[in-house]
Amino acid sequence: MAMITDKDGKGCGRIEQKTKTVIYVDTKKIKHGKDNVWLSITGNASAVAAAREIIQTKLHSED
Repeated sequence: MAMITDKDGKGCGRIEQKTKTVIYVDTKKIKHGKDNVWLSITGNASAVAAAREIIQTKLHSED
């Protein structure tokens, strides 16, 4: 997967080449290791839904 980064270094993302789905993490407000982050997922509807499900499953498995 390709990586993308903001010019100001305040965010990063991944591009899945096959579906062109982008998951972008906004790191502008992170000051401590446990701060909340905003994720932005763009792409076609089914790819976005699949990415959301994978992320939610991963987050809940770490609780």
